Amino acid sequence: MSTGKSIKPGATKASERTLRVARREIAWMMVALLVSGALGCARPDWIQSTLVTVDVSGEWEGNVTKPSASYGPSLIQLNLQQSGPKVTGTFSFSPGPTTSPGPTTDLPLEGTISGDVFSFRNLNGSVTAELQVDGDAMKGAGTLLEVLNGQARSGPVSFDIHRRP
Repeated sequence: MSTGKSIKPGATKASERTLRVARREIAWMMVALLVSGALGCARPDWIQSTLVTVDVSGEWEGNVTKPSASYGPSLIQLNLQQSGPKVTGTFSFSPGPTTSPGPTTDLPLEGTISGDVFSFRNLNGSVTAELQVDGDAMKGAGTLLEVLNGQARSGPVSFDIHRRP
């Protein structure tokens, strides 16, 4: 007479053990997948930081204005080379009449493009800027380190720069 069981009792325990091990392995794989996904999401938006929608290569000139300055706008000239989001070049700055009369020329700068924003600083950090690029014009704010009467101080400035024809 048949009992209706076709699997031996020892085989059932082995099958259950195999099933538990498989479930445990699947659970660990899911945990690993979730952790790696979370780590990938933890960094800043990489698409926005690599998106380049403008080309700032070329020669630019315009004004740097210090809001509380005792002198009018000063002339700034930029000569820029762009490769993807990376920008290098030089800038020249002719200070206003209350500072030293000679211009600062061809100081190296480095910067980046993110979307349509050009951020730069010269290599010693005395000039920084974040400019909105609109075709052949750039406007924005930054800081400028100036030396007056032997005293160095950094202050806010605004930039209004146009591409030279």
